[in-house]
Amino acid sequence: MQVETMSYRVLVETLMQYLQSRRYFIVLDDVWNIEFWQEINIVLPEGMRGSRIVLTTRKEDVTPSPYGFVSYIHQIQPLRKNGAWELFCKRAFANDLAGCPSYLDSLARNLVEKCEGLPLAIVALGGLMSKKSTAEWMRAHDNLNWELSNNPALEFVKIISLLSYHDLSFQLKHCFLYCCIFPEDYKISRKRLSRLWMAEDFLEHVNDVAPEVVAEN
Repeated sequence: MQVETMSYRVLVETLMQYLQSRRYFIVLDDVWNIEFWQEINIVLPEGMRGSRIVLTTRKEDVTPSPYGFVSYIHQIQPLRKNGAWELFCKRAFANDLAGCPSYLDSLARNLVEKCEGLPLAIVALGGLMSKKSTAEWMRAHDNLNWELSNNPALEFVKIISLLSYHDLSFQLKHCFLYCCIFPEDYKISRKRLSRLWMAEDFLEHVNDVAPEVVAEN
């Protein structure tokens, strides 16, 4: 089948015929459209015959519940400290049987901590640092934000992060970008940030709802 050249209608009819008498296992990766289940439900046979669909998404409201599917949601958690460190070392020191050299230990652990347990960021950063000198390790440690913006080896991390940013509402984009006024690793007070958002008029005006409540939500 030449799926790329099919019209939407022909593709739907083909899938309906193909799946009608079969059990199937379908994997759908990185789904963003909240109307997705309404669209795909057209082609799925009733009863499903014990079939399974695995879907990955970053949006909690992409859920099959309203469309008659029995669903189980598994929320992926960030790696724990030891797991994050082991993954980083496998990438950054793959050719060193001894693992992380003692003179890089502090720098390496601080870099891993900045990744906050995200496997994609850990793998990308580990690969970037695998062939760096000590001076380059120190420079990356002190200028990680610059590295993320300007280093081609980390470009795909930025691209994937931007997908989440572009999915934010207009008001939330302003609120998110406002956090850039704070220095890196600065601990931001939630109440202070909410008041700053209110002062800048970034929050959506909701009838009979106090701005403080809108900011908290």
